Amino acid sequence: MKGKNRYILDSSLLEKFKQAVSDHDDYLINTYSNYNGKNLWSLICSAKDWLSVSVNGLPYIELNHSHDDVRSLNVLQLITTYDIVLQSIKQLHRVFEMDYPLKLDDSVFNAAVFDDVYFAQIRACFGAHPVDLRSSDGTKNTDKYFASWSSDISNNIGGYGDYSVYLYSNNPDVVQPIRFSMSFAKIHEYAIK
Repeated sequence: MKGKNRYILDSSLLEKFKQAVSDHDDYLINTYSNYNGKNLWSLICSAKDWLSVSVNGLPYIELNHSHDDVRSLNVLQLITTYDIVLQSIKQLHRVFEMDYPLKLDDSVFNAAVFDDVYFAQIRACFGAHPVDLRSSDGTKNTDKYFASWSSDISNNIGGYGDYSVYLYSNNPDVVQPIRFSMSFAKIHEYAIK
């Protein structure tokens, strides 16, 4: 089916969350509409709405579009959609005063930084702010970098191959660009975790 994306999230978890909110909305409204001077009920509703948009919209992100520029935008859309899910989950942990259990996890990307930091680097390089990067790999750096447009490594139109960008440094001594790659399967594993 045109437009179908295989990197989706389990909608049954979303439905369970929405049902739990609905089952306890009186308590949630009474407790969180003015919690220490803040309306956290609004945050709960926002997170629920954007989780729904993300989970239900993921299947329709077209990663196999025939035009390179459209595929690059759709890669960004996939990454941004995962980011919305992750930010919603982190905010819900904060609202309910729960520790976010994956804050220091580095088991998915196996990078020099924690998975959350590395995912932020992927998001930045692949379109969130590709012309204002503060690092080539997510670690702290004094140089600035600028990303090329993303491209399918395998050049397999219609495939779900990995994507990469070239990162150009503002340091005149760094002549060769750095190739920064990401795997759909890895960002999907990260989002599921």
